[in-house]
Amino acid sequence: MIYFICGFAQAKQSDKLPLNIIFVIGDGMGPAYTSAYRYFNDEPQTMEVEKTVFDRHVVGLSSTYPALISGYVTDSAAGTTALSSGIKTYKSAIGCNVDKNPVLTVLEFAKQKEKKTGVTVIIK
Repeated sequence: MIYFICGFAQAKQSDKLPLNIIFVIGDGMGPAYTSAYRYFNDEPQTMEVEKTVFDRHVVGLSSTYPALISGYVTDSAAGTTALSSGIKTYKSAIGCNVDKNPVLTVLEFAKQKEKKTGVTVIIK
């Protein structure tokens, strides 16, 4: 399964460090989804395909696959754990490694560094 990752940062004029980082994991929202939306949103009377919100904000894509003990296909839990922590895990696992030990997510790491954090979940 491919996940769509979107992020952008706003930097101060005086330095290069970002003030804010937004990290979005769109479950099951790969290139086919964003391309379909682009064509759906297109104005057929123009020569070029119009840009969408994805084109303005996407800074990277990532393909995930599970730890070898799970075979070849990942699921939402293992994929999101890999993207949020950098640690691969087995199917159906959330927030732990293949040995079932908890892993630190980027959100928890930021909190340890006394950064403001937040999580938003949209379910349709």
